[in-house]
Amino acid sequence: MKVSFIVPVFNETRLTKACLESLEATLPIIDYEIILVDDGSLPEIACELDQLTFKNLTVIHAPKNQGFAAANNLGVRHSNGEILFLINNDLVLQPGWFEPMRTAFDRFPDLGIIGNIQLNATTKEIDHAGCLIGWGSTISHKKTPNKIGAYSPFETITAACCAISKELFIRHGGFDESYQNGCEDTELCFRLRKSGYRVLVANRSTVQHHVSTTRGVEKSQRQDRNFRILQRRWSQKLQELSSQAWPKHYIRQVLSQPSLCSRPIAFEALSQWLFKTTSPKAQLISSCFQERNERHWLSTIENWNDDMIKNFERRKFSNWLKNKFEYEGLYINSDRAEG
Repeated sequence: MKVSFIVPVFNETRLTKACLESLEATLPIIDYEIILVDDGSLPEIACELDQLTFKNLTVIHAPKNQGFAAANNLGVRHSNGEILFLINNDLVLQPGWFEPMRTAFDRFPDLGIIGNIQLNATTKEIDHAGCLIGWGSTISHKKTPNKIGAYSPFETITAACCAISKELFIRHGGFDESYQNGCEDTELCFRLRKSGYRVLVANRSTVQHHVSTTRGVEKSQRQDRNFRILQRRWSQKLQELSSQAWPKHYIRQVLSQPSLCSRPIAFEALSQWLFKTTSPKAQLISSCFQERNERHWLSTIENWNDDMIKNFERRKFSNWLKNKFEYEGLYINSDRAEG
């Protein structure tokens, strides 16, 4: 079974070379190819990539920088393997990392995509052991060890190091290029889960990752745009997963501030937690979080001021308010707008 390693690169040769060296040093004897995708790097960097001499390496040059999703999709189109390993070029692959991921395809016929444990290359602490959907529809990396066992199920994982069959990747549309370096992996995982496939983390596969510490307005806006697309497409899914996190959140708040406790709400939280039901109250509050996100994005993405947002919300919710609160004899003056 041939394996294709897809490695996107943008203006970086030092880490890329170290990544490929660690890949070559840790692979067992298998039939494989490496597809290095130059995602519109500077000409001098592109030239350096062409001069790399690793075994079974093919370098493909994109005409311009298009981002993580497009670079991986381009690499997949040029690949010949049955299984795709998507690998960031800033990884340092550790001995024994490969087999736990590859053998999962034999063990789980319904496997969709599998990731692994990623350590911060500087601190050596866990940076990713799967992704968690938290209270308020937040998505974060799990940074603690998973329970004992070779594999752990998740709703979504990072694509910094993952494996998926080529046929499944193509059949589910690959990475959606609407996203720019973020959330495309979550979108793919959600599509796979919707089709009934597993999303797993191989707990005995470990790599080191030179985690980006970049912050700033540009990255923040890009993250907002990505999550806005994800929330609008997967609102119900995020609401469902966020609601599951509500009981633990509420119980923690009550334990720290007992005065917040309401018996009916506490009963609802405990019932959901014990019997794994879905609380209507949790769903309602989760939907309110999503509305708050939309309001935030009008400011950060659309550059709307507060008055513009308020006017938009009046128009958006006026019919709902009318249906809820309009009674005969209580209409406002005709010279004033309803709502």
